[in-house]
Amino acid sequence: IRYVLSFLNKLLFFFLLIKVFQDDYKLMVSIRKAWVYIWFLISFSAIVALIGNLSGLLSFYKYDFYDSYAYQFNPLVGSIKFRGLFNYKLQQYVGWVFEAGQLAYYFGINIILSKIIYKKKAGYNWFGFVNMIGGLMTFSVSFYLFFIFYFIFLVFNKIKMKWLFYSTIIPFIIYYAIYFYQNPELFLFTSMLDRVWRVEGAINILLKMNLMELIFGMGTFQSRAAMGGGFTVGVLGMLLGRGLLLTVLYIFLMIKYTKYNNTLLVYTVYYNFIFGGMFLYPVSFLITVLGYWSDNHEYFLKDNHLTRKLSIYR
Repeated sequence: IRYVLSFLNKLLFFFLLIKVFQDDYKLMVSIRKAWVYIWFLISFSAIVALIGNLSGLLSFYKYDFYDSYAYQFNPLVGSIKFRGLFNYKLQQYVGWVFEAGQLAYYFGINIILSKIIYKKKAGYNWFGFVNMIGGLMTFSVSFYLFFIFYFIFLVFNKIKMKWLFYSTIIPFIIYYAIYFYQNPELFLFTSMLDRVWRVEGAINILLKMNLMELIFGMGTFQSRAAMGGGFTVGVLGMLLGRGLLLTVLYIFLMIKYTKYNNTLLVYTVYYNFIFGGMFLYPVSFLITVLGYWSDNHEYFLKDNHLTRKLSIYR
């Protein structure tokens, strides 16, 4: 019950943000500018952290979080952790979050929304570029995979051959997604193998649930206990823990407030199905609403009084 109420409280915060930004355009613009400055800073921090650690110019101290999460932290630039790659160790920028993939999620949203939230035409390419550098510094496989295929799509779109992308690349992605799901050990040095057993475990639990549990969920703690381990399996985790009703509402909101931008919609669905409930984070709500109202700025211009205030503000 506590987790269900927590979920509803998060949605209450989401709806509050929507209403506040709807009624106060000036506040939304101020927060949007603050968001841009903060992510410029985080992007540069990623570069400084990795160069500073490699060169020894910055000092980091080690600390462990659980048994498998070892970080090196500097109070100015945040944390880094290491990912094994053959005989090498890759530095992953984590910043001030728990996992590099979570930070990469926001870098990706900034890239997709750069033209919307950074209003100066001369600067949005620069904003997107520094966030791309930050995302690459996380060495998140989920981030890399999405943007590799996204840029392939842009190439096909530029030469006016989207049909070829949909008829060749999409079947290729589906085929190899199934192939790697069946052979996760081939996805070396990633959490793919771990995620496969989580998905299979979640499906096994789902098949054993009764009708009441399917509709209302079996409880977040109970579902985690039944899994016997981690539970970052996206929408499946919500379906098991909170039930079909709240899961349908969750997916509806996710689609409703991102569908104005097809790339953002695909990106949000992609991350929330493979990585966990990223859409439910308060920071995710903030950028979602900022992007939504920034794209729908025509709404504010319908009110003549507000139009006059906007002209004065600009």
